Amino acid sequence: MCILSKNDWNRIQMQLHKRQIEEERHRLALEEKKEKHERSLAETKNWANTIAVSMRGIINMALHKNSSRLLSWYRMR
Repeated sequence: MCILSKNDWNRIQMQLHKRQIEEERHRLALEEKKEKHERSLAETKNWANTIAVSMRGIINMALHKNSSRLLSWYRMR
């Protein structure tokens, strides 16, 4: 029989469950990152001055073959 101190017992338990603990941390970090991304998308969804909205406008103008409007848009920038 061996008597262990509380610190030794906790160290042994951490070593035994280290992989599970790291996997849980990783899962929580991914969830947090996904939530932040979704909040960011929700906040910027209706913004008119984002790069994505500007590029979408350029593409739509080019698709509609309205080159004079496209040129005037570039001059405004």
